[in-house]
Amino acid sequence: MAARSETQHASQAARSAADVADSGVAVVHHDMRIAPGYVHAIHPDHGEPVTYTPGQLMPPWLLEELAAGGRLVPESDGVWQLEPATKGSKR
Repeated sequence: MAARSETQHASQAARSAADVADSGVAVVHHDMRIAPGYVHAIHPDHGEPVTYTPGQLMPPWLLEELAAGGRLVPESDGVWQLEPATKGSKR
């Protein structure tokens, strides 16, 4: 049963990675919780850079930032940078 779960997880990650607008910005759905690729961000609690790997669950703070209007902007193929919703945000 573990193999089936891993396969479903990988399939969901692949679908998430495919959700990219023509502008190159990741399209984030309200139910998107899986990193679409490598996601770079600044952690709001300690201010240090963090990286989430493809298929990894994204933490609530990152999802909240995206829901507030933040974007995942491509750095390179399969690598995204969190662009905060507001310039004054610590994220």
